[in-house]
Amino acid sequence: MIPIHILLALASLQAPQAVTLHAPAGAHEPQIAFRGDHVLVVFGTEDGVKAAESRDGGRSFGILHGIARPGRLALGLRRGPRVATTARGFVVTAIAGEKGRGKDENLFAWRSVAHEHGLGWTSGTRINGVDGSAREGLHALAAGPSHELAVVWIDLRDGTAVLYGSASKDGGSTWSEPAVVYRSPDGSICECCHPSLAFDERGILYAMWRNQLDGARDLYVAESKDGGRTFGAARKQGTGSWTIAACPMDGGGIAVLGADGVASVWRRESKVFRADGMGQEVELGSGQQPVIAYGPGGAWIAWSEGSGGRLVLLRPDATEPLELAASAVAGVLAGSLDGKRPVFAAWEASDGALQFARVDG
Repeated sequence: MIPIHILLALASLQAPQAVTLHAPAGAHEPQIAFRGDHVLVVFGTEDGVKAAESRDGGRSFGILHGIARPGRLALGLRRGPRVATTARGFVVTAIAGEKGRGKDENLFAWRSVAHEHGLGWTSGTRINGVDGSAREGLHALAAGPSHELAVVWIDLRDGTAVLYGSASKDGGSTWSEPAVVYRSPDGSICECCHPSLAFDERGILYAMWRNQLDGARDLYVAESKDGGRTFGAARKQGTGSWTIAACPMDGGGIAVLGADGVASVWRRESKVFRADGMGQEVELGSGQQPVIAYGPGGAWIAWSEGSGGRLVLLRPDATEPLELAASAVAGVLAGSLDGKRPVFAAWEASDGALQFARVDG
């Protein structure tokens, strides 16, 4: 008879069971937000911003939402819609333009509105201020412990890539005047790597982006104690550096692990690394496009082992990752501010279908 502790260890190595979302063909860049058993997976298509909704904790998805058709969406390489939730409902953001393809895109936000037939959506609010300044198509969205939200994006209003941000104190109804989060003294941050955002339980906000300084393109983090209106000094993540004369198109991810503080994951050359606060970096494996979420036990981390390669998941108590999908792109994770709630994953499978799974069970 196999001892129970070995059976439990073997069970922990099994890949979570994935659900295929009933998304239309051409759906890309899934993102997840949830509150209790109410889960929303948002994605982009040629027809606009859409979402699949679950009311049973992600076990099934029965409702497909057409949220907005703001024009030609920015999609691919971490371009695409984002979603967050507060006690007042879901908020979805996306970058789009009438012409698109890096010509005239703006950043928009929509709020969910509850009614007797389920969820409805408000008309879009433009956030970036200067028309066409969000045309790089890369942004991040996060929700705090109250009704606060923050968004950052790569802004080109001055002809160089500058990280701008805006905040909302009322669940996305109104947004603050766009302000500079970080401007590189060398003229431009890394142009094609997406930024990341994460709140902690106190409402402190952390922004991460790939910088461009003295020929190196490394990840930096800045902290805001006023919900995203102003940010402190930028701090480099890890101890190594990557000198490269091109954009890696890989922005990594950030999470706040309760009392353990900020943890970040990112790619340098062909390797994926993790750093906690200003601590020593740890190599996790070969790959790209890492993401991180706070859940039971600590940090849950996923990454792709090459473009269209295996999508793997490293659990908090594991030393080796397990396979989520044999071939996937655009893998994402969603956790919670307190780390006590489920951790969900979504990705684009090799056949184009969107997959969703709870990974902490």
